[in-house]
Amino acid sequence: ALSRISTFLSRKSCSITQLQSVLGQLFFLSRVLHPGRVFLGRLLHLLRLNKHKTRFKLSPAARADLQMWQQFLPTWKGLSMFHDDHWSAQDLTLITTDASLKGSGATIGNSYLCHEWSPPELASAERSSHSSAPYLETRAIAIAVCTWAPLLAGKKVKIFTDCLPAANALRKGWSTDPHTQAQIRAIQRMAMTHDTQLRFAHIAGTSNTACDMLSRLRLQEFQTSFGNYAQSSPVTLPDEHLA
Repeated sequence: ALSRISTFLSRKSCSITQLQSVLGQLFFLSRVLHPGRVFLGRLLHLLRLNKHKTRFKLSPAARADLQMWQQFLPTWKGLSMFHDDHWSAQDLTLITTDASLKGSGATIGNSYLCHEWSPPELASAERSSHSSAPYLETRAIAIAVCTWAPLLAGKKVKIFTDCLPAANALRKGWSTDPHTQAQIRAIQRMAMTHDTQLRFAHIAGTSNTACDMLSRLRLQEFQTSFGNYAQSSPVTLPDEHLA
C-alpha cells in the first residue's frame, strides 16, 4: 500500500481505475485501523466528482489525506484497532471538555488545561451571523487529546462534551463544515498514531461546571472550587488543523 500511495502521489494526474485501486487498499487497512476511515472521505468525494472523466488531477485535500497515510504507515506496528464494544469502567480514561468564545478547557484525572483562543482560531469559528459552537467544541477536544496523547497511548478513552452537534459529528467521523472536519481529522490522527480507542458522549452543561469555568478563563474560581487539579500546558496545533 505504501509504495502504491507514493507512486500515486508522484503523478500529475490519475484515472478512475488508479484511484479506485488505491482506495481499495485503504479501505482494507481501515477495517483494522478504524480511525483511518476519516481519511477516506475526501478521496471518495474526488472519485464521485470525476466519475465521468478519463483523467483528472488530485485535489489538495485528497492529496493531504494520501500524504497522511504515507507518513503514518511506516510507523504503524501492524496492531489492529477494531472497536471493542465491551468497555468496563476499569478500562476507561475519561476526558471532559468545554469551549466558550474566550477559550477551551479540559480535565483528565487530576489534571486540567486552559487555552485562550488565538485570533486565527476565532476567525475559523466565524460564520455568516455567528461563531460555530461545534467547531470550537471539536477544537477544544483536539487540543485536549493532542496535549495528553502520551497518556492515552493504547487506552480506551471516553470524551464528554456538552455540545450535542459536536458529539454527533465526532461519533460519525464527519462534518459538512470543513473547519470542524479538520479538528476531527486531528483527533483521529492522534488515535491512529497512539493506538487509542475513542468514544464521544454528550453531557449536560449543568454537569460540566469545571470545564465551563476553564473555557471562560475563570482560573481563580476553578482553583477555589477544584483545587486538587494540576495544570497541563496545552499543545499548539499546526495551522493545517485550523481548516
